[in-house]
Amino acid sequence: MTLVYGHGPEGLSRPTAARVLWGANDPGGWRHKIRQHLHDIRTRVGCPIIDTPGDALRPVPEVSCDLHAFENALQSGSLQDAATFVGRGFIVTPVELTESFNDWRMGRAERLLREVRTRAFARWSLAFEQGDWVEVRDAAEALYTLHPGDPQAVERVIEARGRVGQHGSAEAAFSCYIASVALGSEPSRGVVDAMERVRAVGRADLIGAEPDGSRIPLIGRRRALDAARRALDAAEPGRFEVVLISGESGIGKTRVLDEIHREAILREFRCLRARPVELERSIPLNP
Repeated sequence: MTLVYGHGPEGLSRPTAARVLWGANDPGGWRHKIRQHLHDIRTRVGCPIIDTPGDALRPVPEVSCDLHAFENALQSGSLQDAATFVGRGFIVTPVELTESFNDWRMGRAERLLREVRTRAFARWSLAFEQGDWVEVRDAAEALYTLHPGDPQAVERVIEARGRVGQHGSAEAAFSCYIASVALGSEPSRGVVDAMERVRAVGRADLIGAEPDGSRIPLIGRRRALDAARRALDAAEPGRFEVVLISGESGIGKTRVLDEIHREAILREFRCLRARPVELERSIPLNP
């Protein structure tokens, strides 16, 4: 049953199934075994879940399985859900079957893993370039689910969680990584540096900061953020840059400043902040 559904909607032929399951060359022997398996499956389930047109073995379209859920997660962009399915293992059996079946199983599992990983890397790169930190975090979480002990995956998820204000979750990932480092080994410098940058954000008294995990994602303001990032890019090699954010009260200036401030700290700028007080409101440019 797993072999049929694992091959997707088109299924596979009976001779191919026989070669994978038993490496058999005796048509009479393996055909009888397949018929017996089909009968046993139908008896146990209580209905036919494998179509048998001609020499083919195909999944019944109306029957769902976890592979369908995996495909749906990929199509909907829920990479972390897809990574969770892959992380559970593909066809976990208590016994080893034939070498040909085990080879097929391992190859299928690797293809599923590669598909999620490729999409997660692509989303990470695009979202990071666009400054879409919610998408960056989702891609990082998928990679971390697949490779929780990989220093690069840990570094990505720490920074991604820090960028959306989830400092406690970033600390949790860091603690798990440090606990997994072998005795006598040095932790990855990249992971340690990423955690220090996130801690710097946590220590900063951000304007209008929300409690950990409840920070509302910034919607829109793409042009303003892009302009601010260009200023940060120019300032890194030493140029002097000025960005003025103006607008009527309640339009979201403080929220944009919060986002720029967070990114500047993560890029290891020294950030200073001033604000006016009620008694000095009549003094122009007083801050």
